[in-house]
Amino acid sequence: PILNALPHLQAAVRLRPNDSNIRTNLGALLATEGRLEEAIGEFQRALALNPNDTSAQKYLAQAKSAFSVGASR
Repeated sequence: PILNALPHLQAAVRLRPNDSNIRTNLGALLATEGRLEEAIGEFQRALALNPNDTSAQKYLAQAKSAFSVGASR
């Protein structure tokens, strides 16, 4: 299950903190769990490492949009 992936992705980030793909994947999983603030942080870190990461760009925009909708409720 997807929830079992979280500790593995967190461990991967600790081992390879400069890997933007791992950070993007962690952000996507956090967003799926509704942990949008954490997800946004991971997408921002991924983009700091690789500004051309189109997946991180897309996911960041989606997470920010979902966060602003949730915050306005």
